[in-house]
Amino acid sequence: MEHQHENPPNPLHGAHGPLNRGRRALMIAAATHDTALAQRQRFIFPAWTPQYLNNGGRLRPLDDPLHVLGGENRGSLVAPQARLQMLPARTVRVLSRIRLGIDGVTQMDWLVNVQKKTPLEAARTWMQANDALVSSWFAA
Repeated sequence: MEHQHENPPNPLHGAHGPLNRGRRALMIAAATHDTALAQRQRFIFPAWTPQYLNNGGRLRPLDDPLHVLGGENRGSLVAPQARLQMLPARTVRVLSRIRLGIDGVTQMDWLVNVQKKTPLEAARTWMQANDALVSSWFAA
C-alpha cells in the first residue's frame, strides 16, 4: 500500500514518465541534467533542495501549485537532550547558532559530488569561503 505523501499525484506523469525517488532518482536526474546541458536541450525533472544540481542557478524551478514535490526542505541539528546536557554551555551555544542554509548545503554537495572532495574537505572549503559567517557562530 502506498502512502499519499510518499507518492503524490504527478501531473507530468503521462507526458514525461514516472516520478522517480531516492538514489535511483538522483542518478537519473544527474544523467538527464548532464546530457541535456551538453546537448543544449530543455528538460524537466523533479529536483529537490539541497542538491548539487541546483548549484550555480542554471535550473529554473517550475511553479508547483498542487505541492506535488512538497516544497523546500529544512534540516535541523538534532541531539538527545542527555547528550546536550553533557556538553559545555559554550559548545551548546555555538551549535545553536549554526545556520548553513540551503545554499551552504548545496555548495558542499557540489564540492563532494562534482569536485570529488571528501565531506571533511568540502566542509573545510565551505567554512573558509564563509569565514565571517562561521566566525559569528563563535562570537561571545
